[in-house]
Amino acid sequence: FIKSNVIVKVNHEAASGYGLFCVQNTSNSDVPFSGGRIHFAKAPKAGDVITIYRKLEKNRIVDYQITAPYNPVALNQDINYLVELIKDMQADLDNFTTQYSEITDTEKIDVVLERINVVMSAIDDVTEMISDLGDVSEIRTDIENLEDSIDTLDTSVQSLDDSVSTLNTFKNSIFDYVIETQSPSAANNYTWYRKYKSGWIEQGGSVAYGIGTSGTVTLPVAMSDNKYTVVSNTENDAANNYFRIADKTTTTFNWYKSSTNMAGDWIVTGFCAQ
Repeated sequence: FIKSNVIVKVNHEAASGYGLFCVQNTSNSDVPFSGGRIHFAKAPKAGDVITIYRKLEKNRIVDYQITAPYNPVALNQDINYLVELIKDMQADLDNFTTQYSEITDTEKIDVVLERINVVMSAIDDVTEMISDLGDVSEIRTDIENLEDSIDTLDTSVQSLDDSVSTLNTFKNSIFDYVIETQSPSAANNYTWYRKYKSGWIEQGGSVAYGIGTSGTVTLPVAMSDNKYTVVSNTENDAANNYFRIADKTTTTFNWYKSSTNMAGDWIVTGFCAQ
């Protein structure tokens, strides 16, 4: 509708140093421009992301007077503007609904959803009035009410954002949970681990019968240092048998056992390398 409706960004930041050249529409006077071009004084680099979009201000184009005749071109342009503005509002609402679809189980989301329904209902009412070419003054009143609803929705969404952020901060400070696991199999030499969000890890495995009296275990997941805890045990009851752990590093430790005819199990706990 006007040049200032066109917004250009380079790599998601507001661009500068460009000119906007609009082509006046000669075939349809209801639409001011039929196209145009954007000319950068300095060409963007290869690989830069160029975003071109429109931004319609929620303002009146023409103020119709009761005693003056309507100009069909101005009226059509004004209705076109309102229709396009409604489309943008609908797109914003759709994006909002998608973005916050995973936020559930809070009291405030019900309030937000209720306001969304009110706004969408108002959009439907305004669209129906425009299609029927109703009283322009009523359309203006409904648009103003719609703007008030959008402003109220913005305030509610901001309040919801603050509440969700506070909730996430609280949740992250008191809850820890498993984010990665490994089950023992032949491919991983029958080792296992449970890794938590905080970096805490529990991992373990075994040393089989008949493979000598010493060797090295390579941990499935590297530890942050060699101060971790290793718990081990033997798998037979013969007197004087032992299964001993020594020479810990962040990725390995050595084991020693009193006889080849015995096995041992080990469990490591501590914080893993980040």
